[in-house]
Amino acid sequence: MKKILLILIVLLQSMQLSAIDWQWSVIVNGSVSSETKMRSRAFLWIPPHCKKVRAVVFGMHNMIEEGIFEDPYFRQSMSDLGFAVVWVTPMLDMPWDVNSGVQKSFDQMLNDLAEVSGYKELRYAPVVPLGHSAAATFPWNFAAWNPDRTLAILSVHGDAPQTNLTGYGRKNMDWGNRTVDGVPGLMVEGEFEWWEARVNPALAYRKAHPQSPVSFLCDAGRGHFDYSDGMIHYLCLFLKKAAEYRLPAVSPEDGPVALKPVNPADGWLCDRWRLDGIKRAAAAPYSKYMGNKDDAFWYFDKEIALATENYYAKMRGKKLQYIGFMQDGHLLGYNTKSHVRSSAQWEQEADGLTFHLKAAYTDTLRQYLSDEHASTPPSISRICGPVIKINDTTFSVRFYRMGLNNERRTGDIYLLGMNDGDDHYKSSVQELNLHIPMRNTVGMAQHITFAPLPDVLKGTPSLPLNGTSDSGMPVYYYVQEGPAEVKDGRLYLTEIPVRAKFPIKVTVVAWQYGRSVEPKVQTAEPVVRSFYIVNKFDNSLIDHNIQAWMDKDYYPGGALCVMKDKHVLFHKTYGGFTDDTQVYVASAGKWTAAATITSVVDKGKLKWNDRVDKWLPEFKKDPKGAITLKHLLSHTSGIRPYLPEPRVDNYNHLDSAVAEILPLDTLFAQGTRFQYGGLAMQIAGRMAEKASHKEFEQIFQDNIAKPLGMTHSHFSPVERSGGHAPMLAGGLCTTLHDYMVFLDMIYHDGTFGGKQVIKPQSIEEMQTDQVGEAKVLPGEYVQKALGQTHTGIYGLGEWRELVDSIGNAYQVSSPGWAGTYPWINKHDGVYGFFIAHVEPQIMNEDFFSSFYDSSVLSREVSEILQRGIE
Repeated sequence: MKKILLILIVLLQSMQLSAIDWQWSVIVNGSVSSETKMRSRAFLWIPPHCKKVRAVVFGMHNMIEEGIFEDPYFRQSMSDLGFAVVWVTPMLDMPWDVNSGVQKSFDQMLNDLAEVSGYKELRYAPVVPLGHSAAATFPWNFAAWNPDRTLAILSVHGDAPQTNLTGYGRKNMDWGNRTVDGVPGLMVEGEFEWWEARVNPALAYRKAHPQSPVSFLCDAGRGHFDYSDGMIHYLCLFLKKAAEYRLPAVSPEDGPVALKPVNPADGWLCDRWRLDGIKRAAAAPYSKYMGNKDDAFWYFDKEIALATENYYAKMRGKKLQYIGFMQDGHLLGYNTKSHVRSSAQWEQEADGLTFHLKAAYTDTLRQYLSDEHASTPPSISRICGPVIKINDTTFSVRFYRMGLNNERRTGDIYLLGMNDGDDHYKSSVQELNLHIPMRNTVGMAQHITFAPLPDVLKGTPSLPLNGTSDSGMPVYYYVQEGPAEVKDGRLYLTEIPVRAKFPIKVTVVAWQYGRSVEPKVQTAEPVVRSFYIVNKFDNSLIDHNIQAWMDKDYYPGGALCVMKDKHVLFHKTYGGFTDDTQVYVASAGKWTAAATITSVVDKGKLKWNDRVDKWLPEFKKDPKGAITLKHLLSHTSGIRPYLPEPRVDNYNHLDSAVAEILPLDTLFAQGTRFQYGGLAMQIAGRMAEKASHKEFEQIFQDNIAKPLGMTHSHFSPVERSGGHAPMLAGGLCTTLHDYMVFLDMIYHDGTFGGKQVIKPQSIEEMQTDQVGEAKVLPGEYVQKALGQTHTGIYGLGEWRELVDSIGNAYQVSSPGWAGTYPWINKHDGVYGFFIAHVEPQIMNEDFFSSFYDSSVLSREVSEILQRGIE
């Protein structure tokens, strides 16, 4: 029976930990965070049955904010009130200094969340700023600069308004003539962090500003780093009262909400918290209060005033008890000079994630175990950080939406030892810090394969998550954004808010931490996969995806065309692009360059197995002379992918380009490895020049461009800022129209306009596996972008993205770093091209890669076609 009960408890804990979703997220415009070297991300939760958001509770990533926001009781209370919740990580600005631009960033953030969610009223909804500890000063400052929009203020284990002792330890903001008159604010201070210097400024502010309704809660029996059920219930009661007394019965969706100011004289007063044995005045309505009003705090009404008194009464007249931590059977040290006081060493089990700690009762100095304590044992819970609780002594690392790249926070786990006490002993708490290495960098490298997730219809219950690691260790997942949760390696879609805007993006991250015990394994690079929940499958899904890229400034513009034989499935331009806008398409040019060289083979002037030294005599005494044309075009030649720094490709003709490559050592023997790059194609192009007695640009124009009518395409000259003339692997300048006719020719086995431009057998050769037995290292494009594990990943100048059961490629492509993505899918009978040129700094902040993520377009086209929509 005990075993069954234990299993049930573990399952319930697992369910609770995994069931907290945030349906949307946006990047916050503004300054770059010192923690991540990127901009912050805002997460939005809206109650599923919410027809209209009445207010927004807003907090930033310090410590206990996220725990409060994700607490089931808090979420249910916000659902009852119709309140949304926004959490931002990392913090935007600790003091809320409007001179830093933080207010502008905040306003734009709510606008962006309103747009992505469909809840337009977020642009104007009243705000409840909530902050803890170092972030506990900002709620008061936020309200001082936004008095007409602030519904209530929550400073948790924190600060008084205009305090001279800020949580972040620096000088406070100068409010000038600003006040928080009429805006109810709550300051919470833990009993075991009690410090008169923090509370007295609150009383002083009340006295100086009698129209400012300042409430106070001593979190009796608690400390600084923790939050309890009792405190969360109290916060929710405070917000319930704020909604009751301040929100109008009806508010507009397209304009500011007229909040009703609170008159302190209409409320109640309660005496400040005092130590046991000191008589306190009874709580009473403001006008009937018999104590010193300058030494009392304000409360909305009788209910919350008595709730405050009852909160205190539960802990009065009881003995103190003390909690410490044990690891490996030994009591951990207690450092009074440390902010956290207790720290543990990282002692992991073989899975690299699990560790053990135990809470124990101790003497006052935490040096010895003690028998003087409550009748119930102490327990351990999570404060913050990448950790879950399995049971009271077993914990496991679990990364979550914060990500793995926050240098300050990712590796820090904070746990709380606690006991609620009994009839004789008072509640007791003690925090602990555990630091884990971020990342594991010693041992065997590992790589995750995680296939793209399909877009799904609303109402789809779940999706399998089939990520694997080549280390053999299990892959774990977290939901970055979206109405979804992960349980037992499967993604379950949660309830969608009733007014949600479709499609809704869901982002899942696969990770594997590795281990620092033998056999040691390095942390894998996480793999990020996004998909959409849609109302129906049609071309609007593709349009929404590309428009989102434009809206986020990944690209200044772009264009897409998708054809099913001669029928246009989708055609649209974005951001000023037209069908004839010319841009450099980076590696998308590899396909065209290879086709140009193939045309020379077709004429019998070159052969696939020709050695380099047959055409370039300067290589006759060099090992590279034995490399064949096929090796050069399939990235199996062993030639370096790029020139070693600081050298740059600033030659003007292929003969000088080849001269730069000649003295370079190869990295591996030809045919033994695959390594994607560009230099080898320069040699292949030079071979075609020698065989044709023409420069490469002329070969391209004569054999490919002119027969196809590609009048706006060229390899040379290229812009001198890039320094390449020509660069076969990345220097093609073209247009949507021109590249589409090129794909038309490839799709139709080399014919265009009734003429054979390239022989059918040559098209087949280009799409045949040319990697063969060469070793393919983990993390190449088809694995990282498409989650494919086949090794026949490349033909001649094109990727073999998808292959059938016998290894024949049915989807081929040539994605470019700039964001361009051409592809052909034989099974679907389609070919398409997305043309753009990326803004690289912006995309990196949003887990977006122009090279790896553009393939989502081919996936979405296939999904639409599979459902019979054309």
